[in-house]
Amino acid sequence: MLLLTSLSLILLSVVIHSPETITMHKYIVTHVQFDFTVDNFECPPNIMQEIYNDTVDHIWTAEDDEDLIEEITSTAGFCIQSINYRQLPEVIQ
Repeated sequence: MLLLTSLSLILLSVVIHSPETITMHKYIVTHVQFDFTVDNFECPPNIMQEIYNDTVDHIWTAEDDEDLIEEITSTAGFCIQSINYRQLPEVIQ
């Protein structure tokens, strides 16, 4: 019983002293340019437009700027050449 209590206290201590939770921010993309050419494949224009619209018409949640780029790249499936975005104020979130 003593071992179980000690183990419980250690686990509780780890939970209490764990690092702070990650703060997530919300972003809106105002413009993005993707690299739609991969090897010999070029994305059709209607798909390019759809990916662009989906990216711009979306409120993105990310830890920071780098995470935002990773999220968008992962979702779109294409690398970003250039991007303009802004972080939304806390009250809007």
